[in-house]
Amino acid sequence: MKFTILSFLRLYVFVGVQMSVCGCVTGLCTLSSCFPQQYHFVNMSKNWTERYCRENHTDLVSVRNQTENDLIHNMFPSKTWVWIGLYRDYWQWSDQRNSSFRYWAPGKPDNNTGNENCTVASFTQTLNGTWDDRQRGENHPFLCYDVLCNFPFESFN
Repeated sequence: MKFTILSFLRLYVFVGVQMSVCGCVTGLCTLSSCFPQQYHFVNMSKNWTERYCRENHTDLVSVRNQTENDLIHNMFPSKTWVWIGLYRDYWQWSDQRNSSFRYWAPGKPDNNTGNENCTVASFTQTLNGTWDDRQRGENHPFLCYDVLCNFPFESFN
């Protein structure tokens, strides 16, 4: 049975194969053939949504550790809040990545309005990249990512 890269990636999402640090499917790519994930700041004010990111990139960004959070924080001018892929369903990532890293602002998440189910990263001078739970209907820019992997061939046998 042959799989194209696209169908294989869809299959890997379905069966939940773990990804390495650089985003390649474990066992099929070596670190030397992988490139880090690429971030895309989308400076359009929209509701929290995965649709734009999933149609044009991989998904809303998942932040797996403090290093990634700092990298993202340094990409933006201050006074910017951006949607990230964390949402309240036991606080999980929209791309289903398994990361327990959280960087909540003090006292957050608080579900202040009773409907704060999504997350913004707050890139302000006082909040320094910490996160806040917000209502899905608010409009903010957002951060997408792409996982790039340089496969040496086009299909798998």
